[in-house]
Amino acid sequence: AAQFVPVADGRVVFAARGWFVATNTDSDQSVPFYLMPALGGHNSLRAYTDYRFHDRNLFVINAESRFALFTHLDLAAVVDAGNVAAKVSDLDLEKRAYGVGLRMHSTRSTFARLDVAHGTDGWRFLVRTSDPFHLTRLSRRTAAAPYVP
Repeated sequence: AAQFVPVADGRVVFAARGWFVATNTDSDQSVPFYLMPALGGHNSLRAYTDYRFHDRNLFVINAESRFALFTHLDLAAVVDAGNVAAKVSDLDLEKRAYGVGLRMHSTRSTFARLDVAHGTDGWRFLVRTSDPFHLTRLSRRTAAAPYVP
């Protein structure tokens, strides 16, 4: 789930996203580590490397306050919190990242961002050409040739 709330004629935007992933297998089965939900990286916990934490279940919340500096440049204050756990009941917001960033955007999308975030592993500097809340799994994709499974 993601939500963007503009205030002050759109010069300030509060953005939030929540993400929950759960796995379920029979008692005699397990989830291979490479298929487990992973936490960490530029779209989840920005202060940690990609795939830093992984387990059977995942919960993460990201929040940003974006302040317009110029027409196509925003300053962002970011907070990320989440965790992974073997059981859904053990999920919490123990792992956190805080930081600031710059967003370069057109009237329709963010095309570049720079983030500096801090967590228990230290500082991390990120440069990306995407919006941190872009839900890529919802993007429409088409194949050049038909695919038949």
